[in-house]
Amino acid sequence: MFLLKKYEQTVNIPQMKKLSAARLLLLLSAVTVSACLFLTACSKQESIDAYEFCRRYNSEYNSPEIKYDEFFKECKSDGCFYSFYKIDDKTALLTLDTDENGTVTGIAATITGDENSYGEQELREFYDSYIALSSELMGVSSAEAEKDINDSGIFFDNIKFCDTDYCCEKGRYAFSLLCNKY
Repeated sequence: MFLLKKYEQTVNIPQMKKLSAARLLLLLSAVTVSACLFLTACSKQESIDAYEFCRRYNSEYNSPEIKYDEFFKECKSDGCFYSFYKIDDKTALLTLDTDENGTVTGIAATITGDENSYGEQELREFYDSYIALSSELMGVSSAEAEKDINDSGIFFDNIKFCDTDYCCEKGRYAFSLLCNKY
């Protein structure tokens, strides 16, 4: 009986090696696929639609949430405009501009009122939200987005209620900051 047991163990050793090699290969494959999925999920895609833009912005910034389903959508032959009319408890207009493929290519933020409608802190929050939105669009940090926008001539000090607008382009993206009286 002992010899038979010993014989079975020697016969099964190659099968065990095959089984171990198969398990190792399966484990390596699973790790590789997981790593690829993780890296894909963490990467910034340059081309995002309005829904994905809202989802990413809401997940990354502790700001008032922007909801895709609350946007007013207006389409033309060369793309669409998505407009959202409220930021926190103040009325403002956020417009996402898309190309014919639905890729977000521009952001315009408009606040209306007069000099007394907003305090310094509220204007700062509006500007910071604008920078965060621009950052999400370009796929860069807020500091990089603010530098690019400042280099194009848009600054916090530009927010005055005198029917002015500031527009700039960075790469393939367009940015506008508008301040209008009623």
